[in-house]
Amino acid sequence: MSKEKADFIREIQSTNQPLSPYEISQLIRISYNWVSLYKGDPELKSAFWRGYMVRPDVTHAYTPENPAIYWCVIALDQPKGWQHVTWIKEMLQIIDSASHYTSDKDKLGAMLETRRTTDPNGDGTPLNVVADKHGFILALACAVPREYRETLRKGRFLERVGQDAIANITNIPPEYVDRILDIEFEIAFEKALKEIEAEG
Repeated sequence: MSKEKADFIREIQSTNQPLSPYEISQLIRISYNWVSLYKGDPELKSAFWRGYMVRPDVTHAYTPENPAIYWCVIALDQPKGWQHVTWIKEMLQIIDSASHYTSDKDKLGAMLETRRTTDPNGDGTPLNVVADKHGFILALACAVPREYRETLRKGRFLERVGQDAIANITNIPPEYVDRILDIEFEIAFEKALKEIEAEG
């Protein structure tokens, strides 16, 4: 499903406004018959794990009117902007193919170790590690779609109102405002899309 995921994310990019996790969840419901619910976890420590998605067993066919429900569990000890982007990152994983899932302790351990010790780009890198690496870039791009990023750039909003104001409007972490408005972000975003397409 990685090509489908890339196509879905590309479609979102023509939106000229920030998108909330709820709005993205509704787009996934319409396209894939899944809807994400948010669950804040006060015990989950963001220094270790910002959030995770609980994929239920699918027992019958679903529709946009009667969607399958899945939970995204998010650490509450992180600022709202981080919760917002983490929820988007986790909910997008519902579109991944099974080879990208972090579905057991061994895959989770391997992913954490790879993230800690290497840049997860090699040919032997497990697909769940690659998906996790790209997930944050793709989540930022969905929260602040390309059309809206262009509006912010062309209007020189960063210089005019500052990063905190843009972070409040878009609900992303303030420290990532400069990054998404840098043209280099578009290169990283396209690279992530192409890589998940190639894996599909």
